[in-house]
Amino acid sequence: MKKSIFFVFIIAIAVLPCFAQAGDLNTAAARANEARTKAGDFEGYFYLPARWNAAETLFATAEAQKTPAAYNAAADAFDSVFNQTIPLNAKAREDEIMALRGNLIRAGIRDTFPEYLLSADRIALKALEQYEGKDYYSAKKTADEALLLYQVLANITEAGKLRQEIKDSGFESFDQGLVTERMMVSERSPQYNYTIAGNMLSEGMNAHAAENYFLAWEKTAEALLKYRLVQLGLKRHIAVETIKTAHIKINESEEVINRAQNILKGESK
Repeated sequence: MKKSIFFVFIIAIAVLPCFAQAGDLNTAAARANEARTKAGDFEGYFYLPARWNAAETLFATAEAQKTPAAYNAAADAFDSVFNQTIPLNAKAREDEIMALRGNLIRAGIRDTFPEYLLSADRIALKALEQYEGKDYYSAKKTADEALLLYQVLANITEAGKLRQEIKDSGFESFDQGLVTERMMVSERSPQYNYTIAGNMLSEGMNAHAAENYFLAWEKTAEALLKYRLVQLGLKRHIAVETIKTAHIKINESEEVINRAQNILKGESK
């Protein structure tokens, strides 16, 4: 009996290091995969391509060797990429936001939609606070939301400008744009692109009020597209009318020339 207990003890001593090694390997592999994911989420491959490729090489080596040391080396490399990418990613998003916001300010957004600008600014400041608190994932998500809001404002501003130009031209009745079944009213009669654009713009602004910002972006982007289609139709109409006018003047000139030639012929006789 004592002999069997002794053998069990010997076997346990021999096996325990194997379990420990397996645990170390799994921990190191999980760490490497997590570090790789984090660096990728913040586009380390874009901002630091050389360092990213070096880390990828270490990761591929670790996948082949299956050792804790190799996985930890890959994890360290990806952690380095992540730490260096964070400020680069944040700066790039900040530059996008500030450029778009600057365009909106110059377009007069403070006069037309000051409350919309204020709501976007609040979200942008929230992203900054999260970044300074090192809550990087939340900061990235909030900054993306702020950028989306500024894009909604840009769509609204540009759509409003085009709508006014079209309205001033009196061209609404000329645009017979193709309308899909989804865009038809209940009586199945087609709506003009101008009318559809107005409806979409209203829906987008309602979505903004309901804080459904992605839907607001979709609707305002569609409205802007429709107004641009109407504007293209306007330009085409003007071009056609200009050509018609030119033809009329050419024909009138030809008639004058013919009359003059007939008069000259008569006088020569």
